[in-house]
Amino acid sequence: MTPMKKVLSIAIVAVLSMLLQTDSVQARPVKGFHTGPYLVFEAGAVQMNYDKNEADGIDVGRDFEPSIGFLFGWNLNDEFSAELQGRYATNANGARRIHAGSGNIYGKYTFIFDPLVDFNSLKILPFVKVGGSFRIASLPGASSAGSGNVTQFGAGPSPGAGITFLMFKYFYFGIDLQYDLLFFRDVRQTVAGMPGTTIYRGGFHPSFGGSAMLGVHY
Repeated sequence: MTPMKKVLSIAIVAVLSMLLQTDSVQARPVKGFHTGPYLVFEAGAVQMNYDKNEADGIDVGRDFEPSIGFLFGWNLNDEFSAELQGRYATNANGARRIHAGSGNIYGKYTFIFDPLVDFNSLKILPFVKVGGSFRIASLPGASSAGSGNVTQFGAGPSPGAGITFLMFKYFYFGIDLQYDLLFFRDVRQTVAGMPGTTIYRGGFHPSFGGSAMLGVHY
């Protein structure tokens, strides 16, 4: 190799090294890149296999019902955030439609790993969270009771986990998984003149839910 070619090769290698280093420095997010509020729309499914009508001897609805909802959160710093979530599920169930609404409040921790955030336009952010949940459902009463729906209420702790993607600074999407550990009271009605007849049994009924998220992070 001639001296000129050697000098040119060294110069090219040096320039490429500088460009790669500069790109790496620019790609690494500055502290505070993940702070601030976010709002997302959620669509998925929620487990509701605890809705057997004891008086009629039938399972109401399906084990999993489609759900929609929203999630509002605020990152206090890059890792820690607080979240408020609301979801709604329904099933036509013939002419006796069922409704279920739930609310969750969480404290969330996001893992910031350099290999997952060292991109110019995309940040990959896995997370875990823990909090509380409540659920209110309107379910068909006993067919012989002569009245409409009855109300079921449950509450309990709720752990969760998932992964979010922050693209172009504001575009926020991902997968949200949670496990509501719900405790319900018995639901009773007067059936055939007998008050206090159990229609839906209470107790511990865990409920798994999963949703796709799409929204914005300010």
